[in-house]
Amino acid sequence: MDRCLIFFALGCMLANIAPVIQFPYYILVICVTVSLLSLIIYGSKTIKSFACCALGFIWCAIFANSYLSWQVNSHMIPKDQHIVAKITAVSTKGADRYSLNVVTSSINGQAVSAKVRLSWYQGYSQNLSPPRVLAVGDKLEFIARLKPVNGLHNKAGFDYQRWLVANRIQATGYIKKVIQHISQPSWRYTRQQISKNNVEPYAFGGVLFALATGDRQLVKPGDWQVMQSTGTAHLMAISGLHLGLIFSWLWLVFKLLFKLGVAIGVLAQSTIQRRPLWFRQHNINQLAIYVAWLGTAFFTWYSGSNIATVRAMIMLSVFIACYLMAKRMANLTRFLLALNCVLLVDPLAPLSLGFWLSFSAVAIILFAVHVFNLSAKDLSPTSSLWQKARCYFWDFVKLQIVLSLALLPIQWLTLEISSPVSVLANFIAIPWMSLTVIPLTLAAEVCMTLFTPLATFLLTLANACMQPLWWVLVSFSDLQWQPALSDNLGVWLIFALTLIVCLLPLQIKVKQLSLLLSGLVILVPVPAPRWQVDIMDVGQGLSLVFSQGNQAVLYDTGANYPGFNLFEVAVKPYLITQGFNLQSIVISHDDNDHAGGLKHVQKNYPKASVFTPESTTCVEGQTFNWLNLTWQVLHPPLDWVANTYHGKEKIKDNNLSCVILMSTPHHKILLTGDIESHVEQRLINKYANELRSIDLSIVAHHGSATSSTPLFVEHVQAQHWFVSRGAYNRFNHPNEGVVERLLRSGQLWDTARHGQITISIEQEKLAINKHIDNWYTPWWARSIHKDLNLSAD
Repeated sequence: MDRCLIFFALGCMLANIAPVIQFPYYILVICVTVSLLSLIIYGSKTIKSFACCALGFIWCAIFANSYLSWQVNSHMIPKDQHIVAKITAVSTKGADRYSLNVVTSSINGQAVSAKVRLSWYQGYSQNLSPPRVLAVGDKLEFIARLKPVNGLHNKAGFDYQRWLVANRIQATGYIKKVIQHISQPSWRYTRQQISKNNVEPYAFGGVLFALATGDRQLVKPGDWQVMQSTGTAHLMAISGLHLGLIFSWLWLVFKLLFKLGVAIGVLAQSTIQRRPLWFRQHNINQLAIYVAWLGTAFFTWYSGSNIATVRAMIMLSVFIACYLMAKRMANLTRFLLALNCVLLVDPLAPLSLGFWLSFSAVAIILFAVHVFNLSAKDLSPTSSLWQKARCYFWDFVKLQIVLSLALLPIQWLTLEISSPVSVLANFIAIPWMSLTVIPLTLAAEVCMTLFTPLATFLLTLANACMQPLWWVLVSFSDLQWQPALSDNLGVWLIFALTLIVCLLPLQIKVKQLSLLLSGLVILVPVPAPRWQVDIMDVGQGLSLVFSQGNQAVLYDTGANYPGFNLFEVAVKPYLITQGFNLQSIVISHDDNDHAGGLKHVQKNYPKASVFTPESTTCVEGQTFNWLNLTWQVLHPPLDWVANTYHGKEKIKDNNLSCVILMSTPHHKILLTGDIESHVEQRLINKYANELRSIDLSIVAHHGSATSSTPLFVEHVQAQHWFVSRGAYNRFNHPNEGVVERLLRSGQLWDTARHGQITISIEQEKLAINKHIDNWYTPWWARSIHKDLNLSAD
């Protein structure tokens, strides 16, 4: 049985990373039939294993084909779409900005059921007075622009496209005009709004609201930053930890209530023999389990029934069912049953990082319970209550230490950012919140319907319990330390193996040796090129990281939007994972897509120097020596800057871009910002010799038709041109004519198509690597290349 479960799960996981998964349904039916016949007819374990693997692959393929059955095509992107839909999730991003998840009922008059994620800026709509308030359950008829699911593709940071696919969102876009709004808020949403109003006055109201409902929109940005830096942000998501706590507390409370009821004769007759069957002593526990499970299922629905919460509920239900069946079943079998049940309901679950973290945590817990014989050692039937409590406490301490240490490398590999202080922070935060904040908050949520004064009292207690914990977390957040991580897979395998050896009950000398080897992970030298240039994928914007060793210079930061900024989303994670020390920041010009993240860069790297045209620290004639490279500023002239910022003559920001010619002993790199045609002409006239034989050049203004003139492209003749822009952007960058000129001149690279582009420079050698669109790309990460205005690599 275990073998079949393992191979079925393996088939599902392989399907999630397969390069092609769309097949005609008749082929899938034939494969299912053959696999089932193989299981029935053949007795060979090998054949049965392959048949189970095939069934898992096909099961996932069926769901993937359903997901891909409707996608935004190239003809829909530039056109308005008339949509009728129902709101399934809503969050506010300011006074007039919404982020919505909707399920469509029709698009352009045709019946289409698709899950779409939309943004709505009411301030941009001319037909709204006063602004509308949206709620889950409302029906909308509106005009929108849609585009296929897409995200940023960098070596580190959040993979938005993968998250969209894992949540089965089939398109994204924005609302241009609302035609009709029918308010039909659900009971759940109404109750959550009452809860929201009650928690807002508290200092940690956003945290308490997130714990009670799973909605994190009230969490303050500063609070969220503290939790991220200490690795405790996962406590704000409704996960297996929350459901396990809710089930445990409900089970304990109802078991005590039932026992009390039996003891005083409320739920029983005069003698135990005449009690109803369900209330005999040995059935009280089962009844408490059933009631606790129903309460946990209700909370799953109340918190929004998102995919991660439902996945955790399925896992919990399987373990409860195995316990109630009262059959001797190995922990491995229970684990595999839970895993396969989750994959049966949601075959795309392996695309979610939460799936791997959840099952890794469960596996580590089961491993620790088995190896260390937790909850059994030093206990006997005659042990006192104090002895039992002490034993369980130390078992919990051991389990928490093992879980935190074992999950640390998993978090490094999946989330790519994790600080060692998170081990201690979680060791304190998890038990404290489990025993105080979470039960008090959930009890208050229940009492809001029954008795409001009691709910207020419980919220006050929960808020007070957050105070000492928050002081600890803020102190830990000031101790940030992040080692540079090796990309060598062999190093990570050695680390994992030595950690496992250390956890096993082996001789102390063996453990000491394993600790020594695992400690070398941080010290392993990673061969690095003499210089490296990383063109980050920041959507419709620009950001480049130049590095030598552990020193780095940043050219532009990407954009800043309400609620998030591209520097912290895309650039900062890469700087941290590589262990770079940012020494200088160059801002080409003031436009948001280039300079929007500057304040966030300065907050994270206060010692880095900033150079901008506006401050006259990046103007023509200046030369810098950073990273043992020569940085020559070619534009803008000082008088242009002076006249614009201090005189009457105004020059367009784009044409004040700081243009830099960077030189290595054997290569030249041109950084152009957003300059336009007449600035290009000026540069050719004044720096004709310097601008010849350019090896690498950033395409000005993201490939706009106002730049990259035939004369400039022909004169520069760069071997490699790099376009930084957002996929399916509304400006239609890069312009088709510009693309044709650049392809005639050299090779064209595009962040929308290739993701983060890394250029390694070693003496005369030049190596360029792209993050996506290599020989192997999973089906969910493939872009519609013909829609991206590039005809060749």
